[in-house]
Amino acid sequence: MTGSGRHRSADPELLSAQWSVRAEWINGDVATSNWPDFAHQQATRRVANLLEGALPDLVVATSVTLLLSPDFQPIPDVAVTSKTPDGVSVAEAPLVVVEVVSPDTWATDAVVKSAAYHRHGVGQYWLVQPSPRSIHVFEHADSGWQPVVTVDDARPVASLVLGRYGTVGLELAALLGDDDAMGVGV
Repeated sequence: MTGSGRHRSADPELLSAQWSVRAEWINGDVATSNWPDFAHQQATRRVANLLEGALPDLVVATSVTLLLSPDFQPIPDVAVTSKTPDGVSVAEAPLVVVEVVSPDTWATDAVVKSAAYHRHGVGQYWLVQPSPRSIHVFEHADSGWQPVVTVDDARPVASLVLGRYGTVGLELAALLGDDDAMGVGV
């Protein structure tokens, strides 16, 4: 089933099957993944809210398609740009891209997308990992991604400067929840 709008069906399983996979265009291949679980969605929302509050002169978008090249059109969890998206897509390299990783997307996010984001001029790349809890921030350099800061249980708070746009305060518990409350490690 394609397109938006209302579609009548007597089969209730159609709805779960219809929305079970999400697809992106990564280096000329269709890359599919399951829709994000609750922890992933919470982390995405919290990071987007943080960036929107800390960087009021920029546009923060979630699940927007980046039209970076004909063969690389990813859908990052969060993208920060200087321009409002045109409908559901952005045609410029974002200042910041955030990927919330899970075990089934880690290799694609940390290796494949990371290299492509760098090649297409993304300014900062964040890898947010709900379990084990960590946030890794990298900055674009000619030689590749340069680590800027890692926030984890050993270092749960950090400040991050995003050029002339402002400073973002990273707090692990605020972004990824409390270990005990999330049931992590239990």
